[in-house]
Amino acid sequence: MEAQPARCSHGGIPLARYWVHNGFVDMGAEKMSKSIGNIVTVGELLAQGHRGEVLRLALLSAYYRQPLSWTESLVAQSKTVLDRLYRAAGDAEPGEPDAEVLAALADDLNTPLALARLSALDDPASLRASAQLIGLLTEPADQWFRGDGDERVQGLITARAEAKARRDFAEADRIRDELKSEGIVLEDGAQGTSWRRS
Repeated sequence: MEAQPARCSHGGIPLARYWVHNGFVDMGAEKMSKSIGNIVTVGELLAQGHRGEVLRLALLSAYYRQPLSWTESLVAQSKTVLDRLYRAAGDAEPGEPDAEVLAALADDLNTPLALARLSALDDPASLRASAQLIGLLTEPADQWFRGDGDERVQGLITARAEAKARRDFAEADRIRDELKSEGIVLEDGAQGTSWRRS
């Protein structure tokens, strides 16, 4: 029944070959529900500054048939895991997906097992290829660690460089500390200042 409206709105082309129903997402003691009013939308989470890939990993962390407890700690843990995976993958181009990751996904979409295997991979090319099967590690590592807001951060880095050039070290330190409080790490080098999110 659900497929028919989707086909009509896409010119008769099937939207999907398979439909799966996931377990409930709960918010503490109760399931997430419009009638209760305890829902949070993806749009709201993105507006709060969470990245889509973090939300995807959070949702994939539980087996799709099981309930998922949606908490801020789940989102924070997902961000930490992605940071670690991006560091491990580095700038590697995708290679061949790992056979054990493929086997986990082929076993009734066992994403927790696939994620556990991803964390154990030591070949960056295989890690990136395997992660991309489930929509993870889709960006270059440096872009991941910089995130959004590049123009503002770059403007502050330029202002800091100008402050250092005029020997206003108090202002340069203030800018560095402001960025640090936002989780942005500056790295001064011979080629200038680069930055990343911690």
